[in-house]
Amino acid sequence: MRLTEIAAFIGAAAWLPQIASWIYKKYSKPIIKLILNPKLELGYTALGPIISFTCSISSSKKDALIEKITLKVSHEKGDTRTLTWKFLNEIQQQIRSYTGETAEVSKNQPAVALKVPTITLVEKIIVFQDLDFEEKSKIKGDKVVETYNFLKTQNTDAEAREKLIHTKEYEDLLDFFENYMYWQEGCYFIEVIVKEVTLRNSFIEKFRFSLSKIDIDSLNHNKTVLEKVFPVLINLPSEKDKKIEFPSWNWVNPTVEKTP
Repeated sequence: MRLTEIAAFIGAAAWLPQIASWIYKKYSKPIIKLILNPKLELGYTALGPIISFTCSISSSKKDALIEKITLKVSHEKGDTRTLTWKFLNEIQQQIRSYTGETAEVSKNQPAVALKVPTITLVEKIIVFQDLDFEEKSKIKGDKVVETYNFLKTQNTDAEAREKLIHTKEYEDLLDFFENYMYWQEGCYFIEVIVKEVTLRNSFIEKFRFSLSKIDIDSLNHNKTVLEKVFPVLINLPSEKDKKIEFPSWNWVNPTVEKTP
């Protein structure tokens, strides 16, 4: 073998690790790991059923690009619901006052996509809502607005609002909010379904939590204050100098644990 051939062979061999690295990066798939805070925040407000939790997400082998996360929530008696991520909250800093009290400054953004690099751990507060509720409440709310606009052609604003609360459309909206509260006492099983753009199959982690009778009573109380936010919820003009007070929603914080 000539010296030039040996040199060429050695030069080519030197590229083998780099080529292997390129191939590995091209064909490897991200491996996702999800760790939940032991406490969930669960509620029922004017925005419907809500679950939020703090979690840490990591990816190994390759950066992950998450395009969607959904929750399949099943009660032990069979009722199953699906909630979809809506917001991603990130605590950016904590501020301590001279009295020792601590306030958190957070960033809230719509959940569109989430990049998870291999070199760091991503920590987020993820808020999930029921899109079926969102769609149906908008339809019913739009009907109430249409009814109000019609009444306003024949009455003053104040008179139109007074007559509105006695219409079928308004009562239907009230009934809808009253009856959609599906949280119930007992054990719930959660499938956290993570859709990553390069993975054919979704990544799934399973958890469970329980709601007590006290929890349900607390959430049912929220139904009694929903009417206070209806003028804002359906974008009805409020009376001059009248300030609408938003209710203080009750939330529950069940302990969540991972299941096989």
